[in-house]
Amino acid sequence: MDVKEQQKKHWNAVAGGWGTWLDWTIRNFQPITAWLGNAAHWQPGARVLDVACGSGFPALVAAAAVRPGGTVVATDISPEMLAVAASRARRDALDNIEFVEMDAEQLTFGDGEFDAVMNVYGLMFSPDPSRAIAEARRILRAGGHFS
Repeated sequence: MDVKEQQKKHWNAVAGGWGTWLDWTIRNFQPITAWLGNAAHWQPGARVLDVACGSGFPALVAAAAVRPGGTVVATDISPEMLAVAASRARRDALDNIEFVEMDAEQLTFGDGEFDAVMNVYGLMFSPDPSRAIAEARRILRAGGHFS
């Protein structure tokens, strides 16, 4: 089993626990969230990508921040993590967020599709972090922000 399949298996197994602690994460990581929002220019109307979103932090906060008119796409290698995040989005009536299973090193979006890209936790787990950064840069519009 390759490293990405091992990671997917691990994150699928622990997704429920991350969901249980999501409120704690959002509350205690608020200073990081504020920095991310500022660095990524979360504002109404923005199109934002959260790579390796896990259980939904910070994608869910970003979705609320880019209203009205903005959207968030949240990706992760783990479908179970995405299911946890999607459940929370439904609970919080966030209808401007989409969840997509995707590898950070192989983003399937077109060039220049996003105003901002975030990767809070994923780079440390990426076998080729420079590839993940290059992919984030590729999908940013001119003048976009990566945090």
